[in-house]
Amino acid sequence: MASDEELKSRVENLSGEKRKYERVRNSIRSHSLSHMRSLDDMNNFIDYCEKIIGIVDGEEGYHYISNLSEHLKEDVKTMKKIPRLCS
Repeated sequence: MASDEELKSRVENLSGEKRKYERVRNSIRSHSLSHMRSLDDMNNFIDYCEKIIGIVDGEEGYHYISNLSEHLKEDVKTMKKIPRLCS
């Protein structure tokens, strides 16, 4: 069995590590870098792109930028795969 001094030392080391991780967590939160926020932003951007695709595909006279629509569709497909990879 470990002595009281060894146990005390281990508790102090673990407490120091806990404080370090809490500082990192708080820094991430204070800079709005949380994972869920970025996924929300990504979903909003995907919705925006899909609206643009609808406008480009639906309007007469936009036929000359039809490849823009195809590129946006591919980009949206790629972005929709990202959250699944992060989960």
